[in-house]
Amino acid sequence: MGVFKTCMKIVKCHRINFLVYLLLFLSLCTGMAFLTKNPAETDFEQERPAFAVVNRDRETPLVRGFETYLDEKGTLLKLSGQEKELEDALFYQEAACILLIPEGFSDSWERGEQIPLETARSQDVAAAAYLEGAAEQYWSQAAALRALAPESSQEEIAGKTLEILSQETLVETVKDSGPQVSETYEAYVRLEGYTMMVLVILLVCQVQLTFQRPEIRMRNQMSPLPSAGFTGRLMLHGAVMSLGVWALLTLMGLVIFHGQIQGLDPRAVLLLAAAGFCLMLVSLAVAELVAALTKNRSGDTLDMAANFISLGMGFLSGIFVPLELLGEGIRTAAQVTPTYWYARGVEEIFALTSFEQSHLWPIFGYLGIMAAFAAALGAVAFLIAKTKSSGEESYAQVSTERRRV
Repeated sequence: MGVFKTCMKIVKCHRINFLVYLLLFLSLCTGMAFLTKNPAETDFEQERPAFAVVNRDRETPLVRGFETYLDEKGTLLKLSGQEKELEDALFYQEAACILLIPEGFSDSWERGEQIPLETARSQDVAAAAYLEGAAEQYWSQAAALRALAPESSQEEIAGKTLEILSQETLVETVKDSGPQVSETYEAYVRLEGYTMMVLVILLVCQVQLTFQRPEIRMRNQMSPLPSAGFTGRLMLHGAVMSLGVWALLTLMGLVIFHGQIQGLDPRAVLLLAAAGFCLMLVSLAVAELVAALTKNRSGDTLDMAANFISLGMGFLSGIFVPLELLGEGIRTAAQVTPTYWYARGVEEIFALTSFEQSHLWPIFGYLGIMAAFAAALGAVAFLIAKTKSSGEESYAQVSTERRRV
């Protein structure tokens, strides 16, 4: 109990370092929650880009029907057709597209010859392509009706074309059974991996390195408490601190993004918490390994080591950058890091559409890989610490015998 209290005093002395990381992460996530719109709000509103039709040919029912059809897709501007006026309309983006009907167009169309329309675009390429596609659709439909009924007049073809193109199909979108949450919460869960690793490494290593000072270690070796018991109490403190970090970050996400995760299945929340727990075990093992290998006990060195490890794993494994944006070679190399499997597990959990066993086995596999990483790294850290402790105990025993002689 005395060892645990001493550990808590050490944590309290260095609380500023821990609070800086925690508050930065909290402020970042709070800003993400309030500044980002919920993607569940997907109301669709059709855009009506402005356009102009310049007829250099004679006025025909087909041309009038063409203007009527395009007016349903956009906003028709009346332009005189002068070159300067057309250039100004495109330059100042008053019109996204100008369609010019060349001279002799109607006569050629009646003979079955198709003269392409002349088009001029503004910088809004997407809107111009949309209008050009609508124009192509109108004249293609009119040509198909003319081929089916060559004896029909232009009035009949124009009316039938508008009737066919005005038909609509009602489409109803239904959300699937998967979790409907904002991308900001998924980003939070990814960044939680980096923050958790930094905080756990700092919390555990700061305490471990403090007890590794020569004068403190020699004093502890003279105490009646066995070395194994003392080490066990240190590990217990590290486990308690790591559990606290995991619980705090998990609850922070649920509270900050409460309004954006209402559609998230509780089973998905449990899976995300399990993924975070496995990463917490990995972070604890990494912290023990860093403490066993580090000789420099300065705070700056510890901060640098914690950030180097956490940032390196984060950038390499998909915590900061989505996995699909990484190259094939980077994804292959990242598989040797536990954070890669954390990112894969989070990605699979948010992509779940059902909770059948076949969909859950890959996620359990990723969690198992992280647990295996934690066990392996923890075993290496334990062996290194045991070797160092045995060497120091032997040295202390020899020194004591020499003093007696």
